[in-house]
Amino acid sequence: MNKKFFRLIAVALAMSIVLSVPAFAVTRASDQIRSYDITVTKVSSGKIAIDFSVDGKSRMDRIGAFSIIVYENGAVVASYDADDTGMSVRRSTYHANTIYFNGTAGTRYKVEVTVFAEDADGTDYRTKTVYVTA
Repeated sequence: MNKKFFRLIAVALAMSIVLSVPAFAVTRASDQIRSYDITVTKVSSGKIAIDFSVDGKSRMDRIGAFSIIVYENGAVVASYDADDTGMSVRRSTYHANTIYFNGTAGTRYKVEVTVFAEDADGTDYRTKTVYVTA
């Protein structure tokens, strides 16, 4: 009985591992974004640095930050979009920049950053939300 029980557990464990592997294969990588990084940090009293970088898989029609939204207590206090200076570039494989937000020292902000890459095959977006105290 003991031997059969352990065999049954071993078979069940093996089946669960085998059946979980296809789930990883189904996850599709982005056709546009190779990698990206988003960092939000306090740089001085009241000043926040919002760093982003996006690396495309090839030359993109447009690449960079699609939007940056800064919230204080649920209300939008600042927003930037892809058309604002330094947010995105055209016909490039890579874009990185730092956008500075001047807030109030000691205030907690929610910063939502969305990066993107766009080519003839479509557009891909990645978003990160960070909480920081200025």
